[in-house]
Amino acid sequence: METDEQITVEKVFVDSPNDYATVLAIARRARQILDEYPKYEERLENEKATSIALREYMDGDFTFDADVSKIKTDED
Repeated sequence: METDEQITVEKVFVDSPNDYATVLAIARRARQILDEYPKYEERLENEKATSIALREYMDGDFTFDADVSKIKTDED
């Protein structure tokens, strides 16, 4: 996916097995990107961590278990 291409909700959830799990997984990946700031420093100057995570998801760069009961939160 081109970095200047607009990401829409419709594109993100079109093949989503579970919308809630998708949102949790993308949010978790965005936090990982922020935790790895030096690696993503240049991209974060122009794009938010959430946008980077969305692009990675759309490009198939990461996957997750759609079973929400298996997704752990920061509180777990």
